[in-house]
Amino acid sequence: MSAIKEIRSRLHRIVFGVETRAGRLFDILLLWIILLSVAIVVFESIPEFGNQYSAAFIYVEWIFNILFTIEFVLRLWISHTPIASLFSFWGLIDLMSILPTSLTIIGIGTHYTLLLRIFRLLRLFRFIKLVLFIR
Repeated sequence: MSAIKEIRSRLHRIVFGVETRAGRLFDILLLWIILLSVAIVVFESIPEFGNQYSAAFIYVEWIFNILFTIEFVLRLWISHTPIASLFSFWGLIDLMSILPTSLTIIGIGTHYTLLLRIFRLLRLFRFIKLVLFIR
């Protein structure tokens, strides 16, 4: 097996599996990142916080967006069926969760896409489903 196939196989077990310690740690870390990103969106929507810390919120949002984009691309790269994964329900939810911040690169303002960032909350359902399945 080539080195790249071995890496993809190992990453696939971590990202899509929960039977390994690394897989569980990956899911827990991702869950905390999702929760923090949703909390940031909530705090940003409060005028007192949004106005006072707007620059900090922008930086933090970009950090989250970069992390979610890396995770999204990684999931597609290690998937056995990347096109099917992209157009699956969860793939579209993942895409919708990174799209709003990414659209600011081409000039679409973040205040127009704030509602779309709530799609990150839907990503929590993937983990809830996973926890119920494990039990």
